[in-house]
Amino acid sequence: MIIVKSPFRISIVAGNDMPEYYLGRGSAWVSSTINKYLFTVLSERRDDLIEVISADYQSIKYYDISKIDEYDDIYGFVFRRFKTYLWRRKWSGFNLFTSAQVPSQTGLGGSSILICSLIQAILLHFQKNLGIGLFMDKKEVAELAFEIEHGDMQRAVGKQDMYATVTGGVTKFSADEHGFVTAKRLIQTPPALESLRRKLVLYYTCMKHSAEEILVKQRNDIKQLDESAIKNMQDITFHADGVAEKIMAGDYDYWGRLMHQLWEMKKARTPKASNLEIDRLYSFGRDNGAYGGKLVGSGGSGFLLFYCQEDKQAQLRKAFATSGLTEMDFQFETEGICNVGGN
Repeated sequence: MIIVKSPFRISIVAGNDMPEYYLGRGSAWVSSTINKYLFTVLSERRDDLIEVISADYQSIKYYDISKIDEYDDIYGFVFRRFKTYLWRRKWSGFNLFTSAQVPSQTGLGGSSILICSLIQAILLHFQKNLGIGLFMDKKEVAELAFEIEHGDMQRAVGKQDMYATVTGGVTKFSADEHGFVTAKRLIQTPPALESLRRKLVLYYTCMKHSAEEILVKQRNDIKQLDESAIKNMQDITFHADGVAEKIMAGDYDYWGRLMHQLWEMKKARTPKASNLEIDRLYSFGRDNGAYGGKLVGSGGSGFLLFYCQEDKQAQLRKAFATSGLTEMDFQFETEGICNVGGN
């Protein structure tokens, strides 16, 4: 049995990680990973079927390896990338079980993280159970996941989620004009991570929404060289560089004070990133002690993150106590995607 855990991410300064923007220009963004995980469990079976049980979607589906090109869902696209190896030998099937610690479609990078987790589990299956020496480092896993989601599935996605989950930690990612990504860890010690975490409060809005429409518009605006969209992306890169420097220096309040401006930039870039209810909740948070906040992810739903000094958090929590929102406790994590055991 193989068990892979992949952390979900919270973006810090991001939204400019699509190839439509960074190719020919370069880009930078800052992300972090938290101790909420997607778990993928893989076990052997003695036939040529792949069984997938998803706890989150409450579904069971079987994939015939000999007909793997016929499946057009997210699992099928991943399996296709390994079909040459799956076809090499008889009885190469396996069972997959996936389960996430956060709801789907809530802006924490779920689909990209699922693809990375599936790739990692299949690689370990080949190495441990089938004796196939197929190895990838974490960067290669992120790049393959991006190729699958952006290229094969034709989704409007960037590289943030893939690189965040494989890398872990509070990290600045830089993409050059050719799309080559490098990572720089910004916080090195547990006490420093805890110091930042204590200033953050995360609420689940109970709203769910597909990010596809928002991301497609953003991609199209960039393709059409919309001046405001390009300027917005350039400003994000500028602020990512600045926030990264301040975080490394331990000045977390710099980001906190900038959050409101970044949120307004995001809404200007993509009006559907928010709605009347989210605007109300956001303003309510700022009125009750938060420096600023943001919806985590592309917007429209999911988790609302506030930056709030510790001496103001009692006021913030008391104000939200009757709002119907649920606060989600979290810690930062630094390991990234990993195998956590099995036999």
